[in-house]
Amino acid sequence: MSPAFSIYLDVLRLAAALLVFVHHASYARYHGTALQGLAGYGHEAVVVFFVLSGYVIAYSREHKDLDWRHYAVQRLSRLWSVALPAIVLTTVLDAGGRSLLPALYEPVPGGWGRVLASVCFVNEFWIEGWAAGSNVPLWSLSYEAGYYLLFGVLSFAGPRWRWPLTLLCGLLVGPRVLLLLPAWWMGVWIHRSPRVHAMEASRGALVAAVGLAWALVLVLGKVGNRFITWRLLELLPQPAVQLLGASDAFISDNLIALGVAAHVAGMSAWLRGRHVPAWQGHWVPLLSRATFPIYLFHYPLLQFFSALAAVWPPLALGGVTVLSLALSAAFTGPCEQLRQVLRRGLARLLRA
Repeated sequence: MSPAFSIYLDVLRLAAALLVFVHHASYARYHGTALQGLAGYGHEAVVVFFVLSGYVIAYSREHKDLDWRHYAVQRLSRLWSVALPAIVLTTVLDAGGRSLLPALYEPVPGGWGRVLASVCFVNEFWIEGWAAGSNVPLWSLSYEAGYYLLFGVLSFAGPRWRWPLTLLCGLLVGPRVLLLLPAWWMGVWIHRSPRVHAMEASRGALVAAVGLAWALVLVLGKVGNRFITWRLLELLPQPAVQLLGASDAFISDNLIALGVAAHVAGMSAWLRGRHVPAWQGHWVPLLSRATFPIYLFHYPLLQFFSALAAVWPPLALGGVTVLSLALSAAFTGPCEQLRQVLRRGLARLLRA
């Protein structure tokens, strides 16, 4: 992975997280109507995350995670280091927010069952949206965990057990997670494809441009939703629609992922061998570390500060958005420290 391409992936990750944040912050109940011009692309940004995740995990498997124990330690410590604090924060802030403005919060059945499901990342395994409290973005972590599990089995299980275990894991994660697996696996393909590695820079630039144009047409014009997703949902019975959950746009999502994958593959060729200014090499990775915390902490913070704004109206004048983003990013350091603790503990437990 060239330094320039690594920096580019960091930029894409951070941009995707900020798109999700803007999408949610633009809701009228969060006093963010001024952001509505940039809203509407939160779900598509998660599709970008899936493609990038597949690429990074395939890269790590080849260069760092050389056995299943190390792979498990790295993946679990990465997820739990942000998910556990986010779940705790959501539980605390939801309790405080409900006391200030109960109407802002929807009734949440399941209680601690939702918390446990989110801790174990099974909140989307056959169950419809069992994320802890108000933290809606937790849905995608369940998908990520499912993909990590499937990829780990395919990578490390012996030949005799590989496919039976993969089938068993597929049954465990359920249909909605599997429906977006192609988007994640496109990232794996980018890393492993000999054609991508052999692609010339000039051709890479063309492929990157075509892939970007393809994805933007589908996203900005909502072409996939208008002509595929919405029509499909009209044909399906309601129980089937509920089963799809966050994967109800799986056809258009995978088509968007195809454009994103082509763009990333092209950029990997175009940026191969290129150098980056020293300031970019320092600041971009530093800022991109906040990607995961911004994604997982912002929603309960938006909820809480909006409830607080009902008591203190000046907070509604941009304060809800600014504080939610700033505090989400501020969790980056503590989450990194927790990851180191979890990594050491899991390594001792698994003797990795």
